[in-house]
Amino acid sequence: MIHCVFDRPGGVLKVFSRGAMQNNFPATGDAWGRTMNPGGGPHGTDWPIASGHYMLTEWQSWGTAGAVASEGYGQIYVADIDDATKQRLIDAGDCTVSGDSLVIGEIALPRGGLAQNGRGGVMIHGGGSNAPDPFAAEQPLCATEGCTRVHNADWPRLVNDLAGTHLGFPPAPGSAAFPETVVYTVVGDSPQAGC
Repeated sequence: MIHCVFDRPGGVLKVFSRGAMQNNFPATGDAWGRTMNPGGGPHGTDWPIASGHYMLTEWQSWGTAGAVASEGYGQIYVADIDDATKQRLIDAGDCTVSGDSLVIGEIALPRGGLAQNGRGGVMIHGGGSNAPDPFAAEQPLCATEGCTRVHNADWPRLVNDLAGTHLGFPPAPGSAAFPETVVYTVVGDSPQAGC
């Protein structure tokens, strides 16, 4: 199992493998809904997703030709942990259950809540529609529609850590499911982004 922990208050996404931290990346989980859709909260459309344990399922890079201002050069897809994945994690000794929480990497939180909050299509990506240059290597980390935003140059590094790939920046086009289970733990709430 690979474990990504997004410390939203600290603005850092950490990657752990076999219990040791392998890398960390600046990130934001702030979302436009706080000001644009105040009735949609706390975890509905355009709001930050709930704290909890999720899984990362696959990555997709569009390269420079397919880059999108709002999302940069590609996406990593976030999903709720399903029952089969939960059982695999328990069987492997990577997860225990404590009441309504899963304990993964010594962090006790409920399973995510995308479905229960009517959410789908949540990702980790770069870009930024409000950024002066959304394709810059170190673009500002602007608010999203509830996704996690990282710097464009860090996005392929994150994919490399999770998938064992060798993407550079800007990344070449490609996509694949992750070769092993990747748990994505979201902790706390993000401070308001500057853009």
